[in-house]
Amino acid sequence: MSINLKKLKMFLKDPDKKPYYKIFFEALRAGIKEKELPRHYFSKLLYRKDVNNYLDYVGSFRGVKIVKDLNKDNDNAADILTNKLLFDYFFKDKEIRIPKMLGYNIKNVFYNNNEKIEVRNKEEFIQLMKRWNSGNDVFCKPIKGMQGQNCYKLRTNSDNYMIEDKKFYNIINSSYIYQEVIKQHSKINEIYESAVNPLRIVTYLDDDNNIHHISSFMTFGIGKKNVSNNSSGGIFIPVDLNEGKLIGEAVQYLEYGGLQCTNHPNSGVEFDGFKVPFFEESLKIIEKAVEYLPIKLSGWDIAITEDGPCIIEGNSFPSMASMDIGYGGLKSHPILGEVIEKF
Repeated sequence: MSINLKKLKMFLKDPDKKPYYKIFFEALRAGIKEKELPRHYFSKLLYRKDVNNYLDYVGSFRGVKIVKDLNKDNDNAADILTNKLLFDYFFKDKEIRIPKMLGYNIKNVFYNNNEKIEVRNKEEFIQLMKRWNSGNDVFCKPIKGMQGQNCYKLRTNSDNYMIEDKKFYNIINSSYIYQEVIKQHSKINEIYESAVNPLRIVTYLDDDNNIHHISSFMTFGIGKKNVSNNSSGGIFIPVDLNEGKLIGEAVQYLEYGGLQCTNHPNSGVEFDGFKVPFFEESLKIIEKAVEYLPIKLSGWDIAITEDGPCIIEGNSFPSMASMDIGYGGLKSHPILGEVIEKF
């Protein structure tokens, strides 16, 4: 089923939508304002009864154009953020904490320090993973992957673990990096423990090279999935940049159901008011990362551990949709709003 058809079905079933006549006129006005079809009016859930400032949100195509234009002169930095192997080599010797890389593969050839191993079958692959991480679980993700797609947690601490055929063939026909599994902060595990639930911080670098924190939200997995990305069905909730607390309700993209909740659907933990551990430290580590990689608009995913923040990855093409929803309408932002109006 196409994403657009999924969105339509979810929209029609949504009990929280405004009257159809109001939706029609608001969508029409939003489309005229953005000079495009008002896809964003539906994908950003602006048709719901509790949204009044629908004109503060950026159109879908306009948002893509803004991000592309802002970062058009940052190709070298973008290459580092896009390629997870380059990202590791760039940051690992700097005073910025990132997950420990165990190795990588190019097709069926695996590399670890000065070691080069050809893997011929699943059994050899599992034994190699066990050796690389002393029998502990391993997390692997495509070197040029995006949005949490085709990322796997390999439960190699189990004597009986065997990887599924589909996952194995994805790996040996592509290029992946392998990392130690991040041990998440216990307070965040109380909300959802089956995946790392990253804190996203979006930064903007102005013409005077001042770093501004534009938007922040936290993404949580649901339903026992071991990934939490909002593009994989996860839910996300805004974070107050001044206090480091979750605010309001968590939402889910419409194509995955458009869930809106005050408590996590699995643990029942209430979101609003939850203080994110090490939030101030997270802001500082991102500022340091942007000093090393000066890019106009970037999104940074941070894991919160018992010892502090750990940057999972950076994104040179952060989703305008999640930024927009997370902030509550970016056109009203005191800094980025002025930038948006230029496009």
